[in-house]
Amino acid sequence: MHIYIPLEASSHPARRALRRWRNRAYFQFCLPLHALLAIAVLLAMFKLIFRINSASGEASNPLRVCMKLSASPLTVFDPYVLEQKQLGRAENDFENRFQEDVWDTLISRALYPAWSDMKWNIPQYARELAPDLDLVQAMAAQSIHLDGKSDVTYESSASLVRINYVHHRLDRMRGLQYVANFSPRFETRNESYLLVIEKGFDSSCLKMVSPPQRTAVVYVILPYKAREDRLRTFLENFLYLRTEHHENIVLIVSVLATRDEDKQTVAALKEEIFASYPGEAHHVVLHENNGDEDHEFSRGVALREATNMVPKGSDVIFHCDVDMIILPSFFERCRHNTIQGSQVYYPVFYSLYPYANANPTISERNGFWRKTSFGMTCMRRSDFKDVGAYDDAETRFRGWGSEDVFQYELVRNSSNLIAFRAVEPGLLHRWHTKNCDASSKGYIDCMKTNFVTMGHPLKIGPTLLKALPNAKDFFDELEKVGSYTRNL
Repeated sequence: MHIYIPLEASSHPARRALRRWRNRAYFQFCLPLHALLAIAVLLAMFKLIFRINSASGEASNPLRVCMKLSASPLTVFDPYVLEQKQLGRAENDFENRFQEDVWDTLISRALYPAWSDMKWNIPQYARELAPDLDLVQAMAAQSIHLDGKSDVTYESSASLVRINYVHHRLDRMRGLQYVANFSPRFETRNESYLLVIEKGFDSSCLKMVSPPQRTAVVYVILPYKAREDRLRTFLENFLYLRTEHHENIVLIVSVLATRDEDKQTVAALKEEIFASYPGEAHHVVLHENNGDEDHEFSRGVALREATNMVPKGSDVIFHCDVDMIILPSFFERCRHNTIQGSQVYYPVFYSLYPYANANPTISERNGFWRKTSFGMTCMRRSDFKDVGAYDDAETRFRGWGSEDVFQYELVRNSSNLIAFRAVEPGLLHRWHTKNCDASSKGYIDCMKTNFVTMGHPLKIGPTLLKALPNAKDFFDELEKVGSYTRNL
């Protein structure tokens, strides 16, 4: 008869203690080490798979061709237009301003496309942009660290340079285009570089890089008339930019010399808002202009005369409106997207709808990119003088409007200047009513602005129907709309 005796019961007490010690030692020391080793092996395998996939993706990427090329000195962001102008062709002859492509803007892996009125994240949209951006960063590192003589992988480029922002578009004539502003990491000097890449639909490729870009002073030129509430908001915004973000900017507020109430308003608000920062007050300058030939307000005259106050040199001027909300990131692009003697920056700002004034953000149905406005302009003082758009502003422009389009057309059709347009997430325009004078030349354009800025259809539709006594009558009127808005 077999009798079962447990092993531990038959073992010597010393053996039982040794077995317990071994089990305890395994769970306390060996098992964690084995787990760490397994995790390390898995990470190494994932990294190897990622590198293989990335290498295959890079090899098939059309931008890969550009990695082998040396970068030439930067002239303009769009060399094709400059080549056509040098052949004697005006820009309107080969590219209508209503058909031109506005560039997208990418900041911190967030995409602001010209075709959408909201922000998109790279992981959610356009995944094909991610490998492109890796190659752009590698070429940026290559252009300043290795002088274009050797290849740089995107793994190493991330430790060499920091991408500040990127402009991008796929153009019907030129192909794939990128403009990248980047800074060397661990660099004590406050400077950045510009890299322009143009990959044609064939195997051609163009790569240009700029010399170091320093932080130039930006002179904000602000024509003003009878908007005290908006001026208060603007001055508070300006003070925030200078004190919290240390932006190197100067504000020149130009008012009509005969309007004492405007001069008093500017002086009083300046004293009130800058009371706690007396050292910043001198960066706001009050300027007086004589207006048009009838001594009435003219934005064109105000811009010209205030710009004359800017010191001669290579500093940047920014023609602005009092309804603008300026975010800190804007001035970096205002400086670097202008090139003296060859390029003017026309930022496409985000126009807020009425209900978005309380929450001024770029989001779905909050507003739209105002592609038909050309009033916000960044350019060099010397280029502004050479264009001469407002030389006869006293007789040509009255009040607000039309002067911006006139200057834009002169820039486009000049022999040496390129108009660069990109969506600008750093500029938001607050909605306001426009009182249109039916007797003025700009009445139709004024009414168009009123109509397009009312709001998103899905937002204003329900509100409009609630305000109407009879919805059927409203839709009946819409069917007749072509008969009395044909000229708008």
